[in-house]
Amino acid sequence: MNALTTDLFRQLAEIHEGRCLSIYMPTHRAGQEVLRRQDHLVLKNVQKEVAKVLKSRGYDRVSIADFLLPIKIMIEDLDFWKYRSEGLAILLAPGQKYVFDLPKPVGPFHVLAHEYYLRPLIPMLENQPHYHFLSLQLHQVKLYEGKGSTLSEVSIPHLPQQMEEVVGVDFEESSLSFHRQKMGGNPYTVYHGKGEWQEDHKSEILAFCRSIDDAILSFLEQDGLPLFMATTPELFSIYKEANHYRNLYPEPINRDGLPSSLAPVRQEIERALSVDFKRKMAKKAGLIRQFQSTDRVSTSWNELVQGAVSGRVESLFLEADRETWGVFEKSKGEVRIHAESNLGNTSLMNLAAIQVFLQGGEVFEAPLNEMPLPGYQANALFRY
Repeated sequence: MNALTTDLFRQLAEIHEGRCLSIYMPTHRAGQEVLRRQDHLVLKNVQKEVAKVLKSRGYDRVSIADFLLPIKIMIEDLDFWKYRSEGLAILLAPGQKYVFDLPKPVGPFHVLAHEYYLRPLIPMLENQPHYHFLSLQLHQVKLYEGKGSTLSEVSIPHLPQQMEEVVGVDFEESSLSFHRQKMGGNPYTVYHGKGEWQEDHKSEILAFCRSIDDAILSFLEQDGLPLFMATTPELFSIYKEANHYRNLYPEPINRDGLPSSLAPVRQEIERALSVDFKRKMAKKAGLIRQFQSTDRVSTSWNELVQGAVSGRVESLFLEADRETWGVFEKSKGEVRIHAESNLGNTSLMNLAAIQVFLQGGEVFEAPLNEMPLPGYQANALFRY
């Protein structure tokens, strides 16, 4: 199984062979579908269909069998089918094979062309959760980095771990009710009671929060990822006063303070990121409608493919579950639309989506009647 990264995606986009097979199919984690080997049979049918196409293109039986051997091995590997996610992508060319688990069902369909069909992989990179997460309590501070399905603790030099490190040991004795507990064999102070949030203690807590902000700010600004926090609403309010990081999420994720498990926190953060993505999509759709009568917007394949290749496209909307086939002659700046796929053409949607993504633009998909400009298979918002 391969890990999908932007660098690998770029490498895949540069591959042009006589045979590039891209297979997308839904898979199942458990249940009757696994027991009945349903996913196994789907791939087996794809293998047969591709063999027929290759035979019609003049390949002999030995060449076909050699090309499809990695697929045959996967079909016969019973353990492989026991540990799948929601979807599967298989990219196959002479001498190379890439396999990716997908977070949601895609297909089933396959494309045999001179380049890989990568459009379904773009949402995995665009929407892959990537963020920082700060767990903040007066007795414990931890910073994490979340990427994909993992959440790993980050070690930051000079990051204070508890209140006493900043305001001194006298604080716990004179200001707050407290008692000592142990976690993992290590003692820590548990603060409680309304005194924790009384105004005469705010300055000490604010100093504590400022020391945290000072310790993590330069690290956070390296990549500008969203920063989520698990803390109480009262402590979050004080931390916001100390915060200088521009990408702090506006409310705490876990309002009870220190989470007992990171799994629900990760799920809540991913839901928040999904909402933000939908807002961003709606904002870009609004800009397309706003500028639809200007040169900043186009629904013409000729214009948007050229714009995608030249890096002019800021945002591209494509009709979901639909393809447009054709040829782009870069030297002439000309696009010719074809009625169906053949040996000499390519998916213009795939071409445009790949180029927009690799050059820093955004790619969105929507049903035809929900496109920013309904009725057009592609809407492009240009940077200039």
